[in-house]
Amino acid sequence: MDGSNDVQVQQMREVAEKWNEKVRVGHLTRYDAWLALQSTVMKKLEYPLLALTLSENECTKIMAPILTGGLPKIGVSRSMARSLVYAPIKYQGLAIGNLYITQGLVQVKALLDHIWQGTTTGKLLRTSIEYVKIELGL
Repeated sequence: MDGSNDVQVQQMREVAEKWNEKVRVGHLTRYDAWLALQSTVMKKLEYPLLALTLSENECTKIMAPILTGGLPKIGVSRSMARSLVYAPIKYQGLAIGNLYITQGLVQVKALLDHIWQGTTTGKLLRTSIEYVKIELGL
C-alpha cells in the first residue's frame, strides 16, 4: 500500500520471461505463436492494469522479453520499429497492445463508466476529482 509498483512489475516481467522461454523452445507455427501472444500473455498482462500506475519505462521493461522472443516466432524482425509493432493492422501494423496506452484507456473507461452509472465507486471518484480541483484552485 506504499504506492510502489515494483513487486507487480517484477511479477509481470517474470510472466513475460516464462512465456518467452516457452515460445522459444516450443515448436509453434507462426499462426500459433501469434495466437499465443494475443490470447495468453497479453491478456495476462492487461488484466491488472486497471489497478496500476505503471510508467512508460516500466511497460517497456515488461514487454521486452515478449517482443524480442515473440516477434521472430511470428516471422517478424525483433528490431522492427515499435511504432509499427503497436500500430493497428489497418495501418500495416501488428496490432500488439501497448501496455502503457492500454492502461490509460482502461482507467479512463472505468472512470467514465462508474461516474455515468452512479455507482459507489463513481461517487468516490467524483469526490476525489472535486477535491483535486479545490487543492489546485480550479
